[in-house]
Amino acid sequence: MKCFSCATEVPDKALFCPKCGTRQGLPGTPAPPPGQEPEVPVWEGRYSPLADGLSWILWGLYAGAAIFVALKWLTLADAWMRWVYWGAVLLPAIILLLTALFRRLSLRYRLTSHRLFKEVGIISRHISEIELMRVDDLSVSQNIVQRIFDVGVVTLLTTDATDPTLEIAGIRHPIEVKEQVRAQVQKRRARTLNLETL
Repeated sequence: MKCFSCATEVPDKALFCPKCGTRQGLPGTPAPPPGQEPEVPVWEGRYSPLADGLSWILWGLYAGAAIFVALKWLTLADAWMRWVYWGAVLLPAIILLLTALFRRLSLRYRLTSHRLFKEVGIISRHISEIELMRVDDLSVSQNIVQRIFDVGVVTLLTTDATDPTLEIAGIRHPIEVKEQVRAQVQKRRARTLNLETL
């Protein structure tokens, strides 16, 4: 069985989710009160290293030019000169790799039928949460390489006081994710309007 709120695996007879603490519906427990729709998971995603494709292409051009210059014109006679030169060529790639790995491990996104969560952190953790009713506008941005790999950034403009602009960065299939968020926002607003008219 999966948690209604965070979609974590929960033991069959558990009363609460071990990860988020949400009360779980068990056989014989009452349904949610009338007019209150249960929160269900819709989508989960993480940062994709493919989002850094343009940076890797630029580094490849830089490394290629550095190798060409080294082979054509430079004579690196001393060992320390070779270490410094090739270190300067490889250092940007190491930084790119570590940055991509850090983002992959530290950024998580989760969409439910009521809220959008953004979790940041590996050891410590910061969770941003936005009620879908507060979302005003959505947009997708992709550079040319991100379009090729179908990754990008979904930006949410909201009326939330703590996060007026929330970015879902570096995710696969950003247009599909934007449409999923949009559909859930419309459902949530329609549900709220229906309840208010009763």
